[in-house]
Parts: sequence; structure tokens; C-alpha cells
Amino acid sequence: PVKTWAEMPPPATNEEVLFPSEDESAGYVAIGWRTHAYNEFQDRAVAGLLWSYLTDSAASPLTEAFVESDDAVCSGVYPSANTYAQGSQELWFDDCEASALDDVEGMFIDVIKAEVEKGVDLERMHDVIGLERRKYLSAIEDQPGDTLLDTMIHHFIYGDRDGGDVEESKQLREALDFLASLDKAKKELDGPAWTELLRTSILEAPRVCVVGRPSAKLGRDMPAQEKARTEAQAKELGPAKLKEKADLFDNADKTNNVPAPEEVLTSLAVPDANKVPLFPLTTVRSLAPDHTPKVLPNADSDPKKGKKILKAVESGKGKGTVPFAAVQGDHLASEFIRLTCGMDTSVLTPLQRLYLPLIDEVFFKQAVLDEQGQQVSHTDVVNALERELVSYWSAIGYSGGSFANGSFGQYFFVVLKTERGKLATATKWLRRSLWQIQADPDRLRVGANKLLSEIPAEKRSGSGMCSAANKALNFDPLNSNHGACAALRQRRFLKRTLRRLEKEPEVVLAEINACREAYIQPANMRLQVAGDLTDVASGIYDSLNDVVNFTPPLVSAGVGPTAGLIATEPPRVATAAHTSELKQRPREERGLIMGLSALENSYMSRAAPGLKYGHPDEPALGTMIEYLTALEGPFWVEIRGKGLAYGSSLINREEQGLLNFGLYRSVDPTAAYDAAKSIVLEFADGTRKLDASEFDNAKGSLISGYLEAEGSKSAAFKQVRVSSVSSTNGWYC
Repeated sequence: PVKTWAEMPPPATNEEVLFPSEDESAGYVAIGWRTHAYNEFQDRAVAGLLWSYLTDSAASPLTEAFVESDDAVCSGVYPSANTYAQGSQELWFDDCEASALDDVEGMFIDVIKAEVEKGVDLERMHDVIGLERRKYLSAIEDQPGDTLLDTMIHHFIYGDRDGGDVEESKQLREALDFLASLDKAKKELDGPAWTELLRTSILEAPRVCVVGRPSAKLGRDMPAQEKARTEAQAKELGPAKLKEKADLFDNADKTNNVPAPEEVLTSLAVPDANKVPLFPLTTVRSLAPDHTPKVLPNADSDPKKGKKILKAVESGKGKGTVPFAAVQGDHLASEFIRLTCGMDTSVLTPLQRLYLPLIDEVFFKQAVLDEQGQQVSHTDVVNALERELVSYWSAIGYSGGSFANGSFGQYFFVVLKTERGKLATATKWLRRSLWQIQADPDRLRVGANKLLSEIPAEKRSGSGMCSAANKALNFDPLNSNHGACAALRQRRFLKRTLRRLEKEPEVVLAEINACREAYIQPANMRLQVAGDLTDVASGIYDSLNDVVNFTPPLVSAGVGPTAGLIATEPPRVATAAHTSELKQRPREERGLIMGLSALENSYMSRAAPGLKYGHPDEPALGTMIEYLTALEGPFWVEIRGKGLAYGSSLINREEQGLLNFGLYRSVDPTAAYDAAKSIVLEFADGTRKLDASEFDNAKGSLISGYLEAEGSKSAAFKQVRVSSVSSTNGWYC
């Protein structure tokens, strides 16, 4: 039988789509092509490599032209391949200047034409292939299920079964062997062949362009149009039909609330966490001032291996000074090494703190001095990082965004991942990015413009603006990164910085350098090396000390940390600075209401004091949260089940010490909040009783969540990294 999803859609034409937005400064552009059939595995892999070559870094042709230049018109260029019987390829231009929306397609064609005339750089293409190989092997180690299952599901839907089982098995093996496709592409395609593919598959292939244009008028008109529509529908249905529909809804709601049979809920036993083996991870940690290495307790680690790693670490420490606040080595069999540096930014002044998003944006996109004192351009830096590492990033808070800090938001993190046996490569690039950068007003200008181009999208995000407003109420705007990095505050600061870069660039450079020097100091650093430490444990301190050891040409150039600033006491835990005024304000001043015309529904974010790391009631609170928010649990039934909101959340944020309640895509946030409040109060006063089987299921779900949080090697390393920053036991989480 013919599969409906295998049928080809009709030809498409260019279109413009309006979307509601009070801010009309930025929109979106998407260009699309029809591409290869599902079973053209090699062609699909080659196409993916070509798009990576064009977009994967700040030095890629499209990213450099559209994002990382003085003439930048958008905040990002992202390819997206869709796998169907006949595939499609999309290229998205995010946050484009409204004045340039109609020009983006033409600009794109000009860039591709220039690349065709210049020819594909075969050396760089081979670097792209090498990086894709390393990324794939990393994904296989960390997420083997997701990495392989997606391919198998696509095969199940689109695979050709006409050739029998043998032919289908051969096809599936080919689909799964991505590394063979990479090897074949590197071996068989030379520069002219890649250039010809660029010309025929992208430049000359039929395409369609869709422009998403912001419209304040549409935002004003939509509420009236929706009101008129519902009134017209009510009039058309009439009282009798409306009552019939209301009865239909009420009956459906009653049916939905019928409890599941007890035997179904109790048919699966609550998992015994003690029977689930975790990764046998060995953690060795040393703290200033003496840096005596100690093994942290972990029931699943191999004691013999732990003693061996500890002995190796102790043997390599010697009598030399360890300048860092904390050093942690996490051993687990892995083909990759992760180097993480966390730096406390609490020492910054309010003005310095405002520079953090800009410093983060350009962190790996600036020229550096190499070890011979020669300047390496920012383009060559980016290309070298792509060639030598698996991944690299910096963030304010772990995994934070431009304007939303990640966990432990008072820290600035730098994370580098490389292949096993190449720790020296990671320490080299950490040293270069910390102390050997050559700040340039032009790169700062490009970075500031990129950040500004992202702000309109932030302002259209209901959840993002809710979170930002909540943090503005709960955290000190001067001494907390949550306040300093908020999009609306950064918008004014970045515009002012751009004006100053034109008038007084040297003053701005001096302020940024002073900010970097304030928190980028060995005494302020927590360093973690995670991976297979078998061959590097004895040299871990020497390797990390290379981060602060400089060759004579660099020393003469004044490169390096401030002399004498080494850690002389154990590191303290840097937590977000809460405002001290909130409880003193009148109740009506403890909240904010914002109108966003880009949204058709509402969002809510509320905060109350929560439990911090190590509180004895944390397990109980976690279990109760799981009980309340479970699928078909109390919140689900009373909020989502009754159509009050698409979803709700209740989260205890240990590092912030806050308990957050959230609603998203709510048609009636007041009613949804009242429903949640009633549920909690009824449990508190005993009106509503806990169901024993549902409570057991909540405990099982919580255990499953904890196990899933450590479900891969990188996830396990992340958990012990959290313990390092929070100064808890290595396996507290």
C-alpha cells in the first residue's frame, strides 16, 4: 500500500508570513530545497558535510558573512535536514534586521556564488569531516540509544522492503554506518568535486524562500478578530447547541477523571535504586591551600581503582605550588577528556558584571598570541579549535544562554572536550582563551551587534520574559549575574557600549580587560578533568599548571595572571545574590504583569523560598513535587485536563534556594493558579489525602529521574561537577 507520508507535496513558491510582534525590528527567513531520497545515504551524508562547511563555526562562509561581520544582518544561520521518503533541506536566518528581510535570499546567493568561484577549501573540508567523526563517536559514547534509534525509526518508516530481508538488512547497515560515509567522502571527493556539488545542489537547485515579518498591527488586530470569531461562532451555534457542547465537555472531563484501576497502578514494582548499577566513577579532589588529594565516597566505584588513581595523583603532586582554588579528577573509562574551568564572578563591580554577556559572546572568537608570541587571527583561532577539539564553549552559569544564566549563575564556565590522550591540547586552548587573547574593538562591535539582534526574539518569548521578570524581583540587580545579564537591561547597555566603541574604544577595552582580570585568576578557579585518567593521573597537576605557565615570548609581552594571586584558602560556594528588599515591599509590589502582543496566551512564573543543597527535607520535597506534577497527577488533571493551561511546572532550584511554580500557554492563568493553590492547601490541611499507589509511583518516577540524570558518561561527569561547585559529596546528586 502507498504510504501517505511517502507522497510528494505540490511545488512551492516564495511566501511572506506575518507574525504578531510589538517589536518590528527583526524577523526570520527560511530557504528550502527538496533533496535526496531516504535510501541515498552517501549523498545525504555528503550534503550534511557541505552544510557544516558553510555554517558550523564563526569562520564558516555563511556565518562569517551574515553573523560575524560588520555588515551582519542576523544572529545565526542554521541548516536543518528533514528525513522523508524524499528529503528536504532548510536554511534558517534567525533575528534578521527587518530592513534586510527582502535582501537575505539575494545575499545568500552572492555568498554561494563567491564560494563557487573561489572553490571549496579541501583542507578545511577535511577538518569538517574530522570534527563530524569526533562528534559522532562522542554521541555514540554518550547517547548510543538516541543516535542509533533515530536512524532505525527512519528506516522503519521509509526503508525499501521490496528486495527482501537480505537487501533490507544491507540497507539498514549502510544507514547506520555513518563513519564509512565520512571515510568515503574524504577519500573520493576532491576540491573541484565539492565545488561542483555546491553549485548544483545549492546554487542552481530549485528553492523556495519564506520571509517571516513582524507586525505590530497584526498584534493589535488579532484579539479583536478572535473575539469576533468566538462571538460569531456562539451566535451560529445558538443556546441549545452551546449547552450540548458544554455537556459534552463536562462528560469528557468526568471520564478523564475516572481513576485508573488499582491493579494497573500496582502492577509494576517501584524500582530498587540499590540494584541499578551506576557508572563506577572515581573522584579525586584537592582544595586550597594544601591541595591534599582525597577520594570522594562512591558506592559504585572500584576501591582498588580508586586507590590506584589516588596514588598516581599523589605521586605527581610533588612539592610545587598548586595555584587553583580546587582541582578535581573524575576517572571513568572514556574515549574523551573533558576539561572544565569554573570561575567565581562575585568579585566584579556592577559595571564589570554588565560586560559578562559580551565577554562570553566573543570568548572563542578573538585573535590570540601563540606560544612564540605571534598573533593568530580570530578566523585561524576558530578553525584550529574546530580542527583540534570535539567541542568547546563558555557560559555564564553552566549551559547558560546569552541572557539567561545556567545553573550556578555566579560562575563563568569554560568547557573543552578533546580525544583521550590530548589533555595538553585542552589546557593549551584554555590558557590561550584566558590570558593570550588580543582584544579588538572590531570583534567586540560584532559581538555586541549579534547580542542586540537576539533581543527581539527574547522579548517575544513568554517563558523567557516571565523568568527574567521573576529573577529581577528575586535577585540583586547590581551584584547578581541574573540581574546584570537580563535582555532588557543588556539592550540599553549594549547600545551604549557600541556608541562608546566608536568614540573611545581604548577606554572600553580597558574596562573589559579589567573585568577579565578581576575574575580570571588562578585563586578563583575550580578545575575539573574528567575522562579516563589511567595515563594522565600522575601528571594531572603538571598538566593543569600549564594553564598558568607561559613561554618567555609571552612573559615579555605581559601575558598571564596577576603575580601572587594564588589560592590561600578553600573555595567558598558562590550563590546568586538575592535582593534583601522583596519581603519589605508591599504585597502589590512583589509582582510584575507584562503585555506581549506576540503571544496568544499567557505565562506565569512565581517563586517562594525553597530548599538548598543538603537540606534534610529535600528528598521529601522532591517526592511531593513528583506526586503533584506527574502525568495524570493532581496538577495535570486540574490544570491541563480542564484546559486552563497547556502545562505547569513546580521546581526546587537548590542553588538559588527558590521553589518555582510556572504556567505556560495558559488561557486563564488566574484560574490555573487558583487550581494549583487549592490542591496544595487541600493536601496541607488534610482535606485531600495522598493515594498510596500514586505516592509509590511518584517515588519510582523520582528514582528514575535521578538515574536518567546519570544515564551517560558526560551526565555522570556533570553531576560530580555540580557537587564540586556546590561543595557537596561527589555523589550527593
